[in-house]
Amino acid sequence: MYAATRGLLTLALLVAASAAQAQPVADFYSGKTITLVVPADPGGSYDLHSRLIARHIGKRIPGEPSVVVQNMTGAGGLRAINYLYEKAPQDGSVLGMPVQENVLADVLGQSEARYKAADFNWIGRLAPGVDVIATWWTSGVRTIADATRAAVPLGSTGPASGTSLFPLLLNNLAGTKFDIIPGYKHTEMLLAIERGETYGAFTSLATLRTAYPTWIPNKRVFLLVAISPEPVAELAGVPDLLSLAKNQTDRRVFSIFATASTVGRSLLTTPNVPAERVAALRNAFEAMTKDPEFIADVGKIKAEFGPMPGAALQKLVADSRDVPTQVLERARAAVRR
Repeated sequence: MYAATRGLLTLALLVAASAAQAQPVADFYSGKTITLVVPADPGGSYDLHSRLIARHIGKRIPGEPSVVVQNMTGAGGLRAINYLYEKAPQDGSVLGMPVQENVLADVLGQSEARYKAADFNWIGRLAPGVDVIATWWTSGVRTIADATRAAVPLGSTGPASGTSLFPLLLNNLAGTKFDIIPGYKHTEMLLAIERGETYGAFTSLATLRTAYPTWIPNKRVFLLVAISPEPVAELAGVPDLLSLAKNQTDRRVFSIFATASTVGRSLLTTPNVPAERVAALRNAFEAMTKDPEFIADVGKIKAEFGPMPGAALQKLVADSRDVPTQVLERARAAVRR
C-alpha cells in the first residue's frame, strides 16, 4: 500500500512539474504574434515553404500564437540571418528560414557573415534542398562539359547564396566558365533567362516545378548538375556534384557545400532562447509535419517534403564545422572570385 501511494505521489509530482514547466511557455506565447523571417522575395521556394509553416505551426505551440511572414531580402540571405543573430529578440518570438548556403558562410570566413550558424537554435527541417544549375535551350550549353568550353552568364542573388557559391565552386574545381551576374532577386533572376539577359541560373527544383512547370518537360532548360542529398527521379542522368570531383580533397570540399542541401528548408530561432521554449517549438514543428492536414497542404502546393527533427539538425550544423584545415582552406579558396 505504501509503495503504491508513494508511486502515485511521485507521478503526481512529475505531472505537476511538467505542467509548471509547460505553463510559462503557454503564458509567454498566448496572445503573441511570432514573426517568421524569409530571406527571399515572394514566389520562390523559401517563401513557399515558410508560408506553409506559418499557416500550420501556431496551433501546435502552447498558447497558440499567430504567425506572420516577413520577407527580408538582400545579400543572398545575409541581411536576414545577420538580423536574426544581431537584432531580433532572443526570446523565441522570431523564427527564420535561412538561405541554406548561409549555414556555410561563417565557416568559409565570408566577411559579410556576422553570425555563427551553430549558435542558432535549429527547430527542424521541412525539406532537403534539391538544386540544379539550369541553362536556357538557346545557350548552346547543354552539359557540364559544354560549360567548360563556353562562357555562360548566370544570374545571382548575392555572394553568400548558392546562386554565386556553386558556379564559383565549379569554375575553380571543375573548370567551368560560368560568368556570374549579381544583383537579381530570385524571381527576377529566372525572368532574366526568358528575357535573354542571362543564359541560366542555380535554382531549386521546387521553384522550377512550381513557377515554371513547362521548362523541364518541354526542354526549355537543360540541367547541368544536381545538388541533392537523395536521389530524385526527375534528375536521373544529371551529374551529381560529388561526381565532378577530380581528387579526394576536392570531393571533401564538394561534400562541405553539399551540406547546405541537407540543411535545405529549415527553421531556426535566435540564440539564447530559453530551453523550454526551444523544446516547445521543436515539438510543435515535429507534430505539424505528422499532421494529415499539413501533409495534404504540402501535396496541394507541390512543395518538397522530407522533415528532420530539430536535435538532429542542430548536430548536423555543429558537425559541419569539423573540417580538416587543409580541406577548409581549399573550400575557402574555391569560392573566391
